[in-house]
Amino acid sequence: MDIFKRFFGGKKGAKPEQSVARSNIINSIEERTQYTMSIVRENSEVIKHMKFQATMQMRVPLRVLLRHGEIHTDLTKPPPQIALELWEGLWGMVSIYDYDVVPHDLKHLFTCASDIGQIPRDGGEYLKFIIEIRKIIESYDSIDHRIEKLRVLLANKKWQVFVNIDKRNADWIVDRFFPRFVTSIPKVSTKLEGDLCRLGLDTANRITAASDETLLGISGIGQAKLQVIREHCNSVKENRDANRTENVIR
Repeated sequence: MDIFKRFFGGKKGAKPEQSVARSNIINSIEERTQYTMSIVRENSEVIKHMKFQATMQMRVPLRVLLRHGEIHTDLTKPPPQIALELWEGLWGMVSIYDYDVVPHDLKHLFTCASDIGQIPRDGGEYLKFIIEIRKIIESYDSIDHRIEKLRVLLANKKWQVFVNIDKRNADWIVDRFFPRFVTSIPKVSTKLEGDLCRLGLDTANRITAASDETLLGISGIGQAKLQVIREHCNSVKENRDANRTENVIR
């Protein structure tokens, strides 16, 4: 029980500034590192090393996922910065009682959260799956080519257990990273997005080329919305013939 008191309550006589820091919300990578290192210093007798835990979600950049499980042993120094945002991952502390010393045949009992539910703490097959996704979507190939490669990956039977979960499917994953251009237009309903696509008005150039009369003839478009659509399409400077946009953080 004493060990848990030391981890979560700190030592008696902790400096006032440490107590204050722990009562505040952590808003940055720097604050999180400072807080973690204070815990390490106070519990150095039971901390073996630090270990990086990437957030197990498809939105996490490849540069972070590839360093999941990295070890930091020099506890006199802060670990290297891997995550650029708090949600991407964190450095955790591995104690002499932790997962790393558990027999291999019992490690399946230790899990972590992910965007598909609980998975093995080391990421297991799901980590391999999202790494393959990120390799494709973060490449500098054209959007069309990346979507084509992504669909091939998502059709692989090996990954079906991760593709079809709840309301997710291959289309949902493609749309997540490469949303249709019409979804980027402000104040446009889902129904109107569908109507524009059915009429072939799914790129900045196609919509720009359409007459006011054509656009005003579509249910849900009045003068005010027409102006919003025109201004948005005119603001697009690149890939004006693309019916998809990119929503990929590298």
